[in-house]
Amino acid sequence: MKRRLALLLALVLSLSFLVGCGGKTPPDGSSGQDTQKPNSDQSEVPAGETFRMAWLHNAADQWHHQTALVCKQAIEEHFDNVEVTLFDSKGDAGEIQPFLERCIAEGDWNLVMYGTLSDDSDYIKQLQDMGTNVIYYAITWDFLDGVCSNFVCSEYELAYQSGMAVIDQIPENGKVLLLGGSEGYSGSILRGQGFMDALATRPDVTVLDYKYQKFDKVAAMTQMEDWITNYGADGFDALFSENDAMALGAIEAMNSAGIDAKAKVICGVDALFEGCTAVKEGLIDATCWQSSDEYAKALIERIEKLQSGELDAHCVDSETFDPLVVTQDNVDDLLARYAELGYTGT
Repeated sequence: MKRRLALLLALVLSLSFLVGCGGKTPPDGSSGQDTQKPNSDQSEVPAGETFRMAWLHNAADQWHHQTALVCKQAIEEHFDNVEVTLFDSKGDAGEIQPFLERCIAEGDWNLVMYGTLSDDSDYIKQLQDMGTNVIYYAITWDFLDGVCSNFVCSEYELAYQSGMAVIDQIPENGKVLLLGGSEGYSGSILRGQGFMDALATRPDVTVLDYKYQKFDKVAAMTQMEDWITNYGADGFDALFSENDAMALGAIEAMNSAGIDAKAKVICGVDALFEGCTAVKEGLIDATCWQSSDEYAKALIERIEKLQSGELDAHCVDSETFDPLVVTQDNVDDLLARYAELGYTGT
């Protein structure tokens, strides 16, 4: 299975470089001249025809890329007639609308999934009228409520539950540092609120500083170096990080300064392979997982219902997945799942 996933990863990475959101070559490599025309409701796929799913994700983001790969593999193993094509947004919000325009122009997609930062209602309605069901994921917007489906795990709960898992470990009158993701980004705002609400249950605890480092490990390492200079090795007791990567960067800075990171209370979010390894090693005390497998199960169910005609392209039913707190008590289960998938963190 590891070999199959490695081959799949290589294939997807190749496609992500060759097929951009605004490219002119259809993802199946055809000339594009035989694409289906608008105004045909194709959500119910006749026997023998291919059900086509387009997914815009950010290949540079570890969780998004992992989730897309896991779902693509699960879907294509479950169905004989489903083809999932991944497109890479490269983390650029400017790629979103060209991707939707491309899907509309090609006119032969049965399901489109993407993440968004803007109100794309007009594009979504066009796709739905053409027979294309639309799901946006990993974030929630009021302006798309009732417009299309939303698959999401609460960003707030991911941070709140991770914070609550370690809150009692912080010493009395403890001092906490917070590493934020991207300032103004809704996911970061919600994770920040989750952490702050968890910390509010400990009125004796003081937040020393809260800095945004764009979810970046290297930037977090630099920030931690500055904090160590300002507060000293004993000037803080806990670190709350809005993702595991930043927590790991901060831990590297602590190690370089001769600080025992295991003596600090550290929590993160995401529970990707590296984060789970750090939990196993006792470096991160808790993190929180939004399951790629749950996304895969929900997508398989959606595709089954679209193919059978139980749901049509205008379906706006949403799914909210429960986060899972990961500590040393259960981290082996998740590491076993990563081993099954062939992930090694490289």
